[in-house]
Amino acid sequence: MENILDKNEYKNRLITTFSRIGGHKVEEITKLILRKLFVDDLARQYSWMGAKKKLVFSNLKLSDVILKAVRKNTVGKNSTEKDIIDSIKNWLRHADARSKNQKRHQENRTNKENNDEVLEDGAEVEEEIRDSE
Repeated sequence: MENILDKNEYKNRLITTFSRIGGHKVEEITKLILRKLFVDDLARQYSWMGAKKKLVFSNLKLSDVILKAVRKNTVGKNSTEKDIIDSIKNWLRHADARSKNQKRHQENRTNKENNDEVLEDGAEVEEEIRDSE
């Protein structure tokens, strides 16, 4: 993706597309854009400045796309760079927790489906026993 952003035409189209994503506040617009670009497992590998031996998000060309897209949005047109960067930092900071929660929900869903299958199988066995009596 970073190499594609060297082409101004593609970069400008991406900025325009993301600027139309909607949202009522800078934080919401930024979050919606980031969710379109990154899954949490990838996002958890980044921090704005690369703290805790993570990858540096601020060096990505995508960070500039996000900044410009938020400012191009009618709600974000008067936002400061700091407002947008703080929103990005916050979103990245919580990526690990979101990823863990998502995995836990998937495990719970799988366990529930397995339990439901066991209950259905048990009900079928019960019915077979009753029918054989």
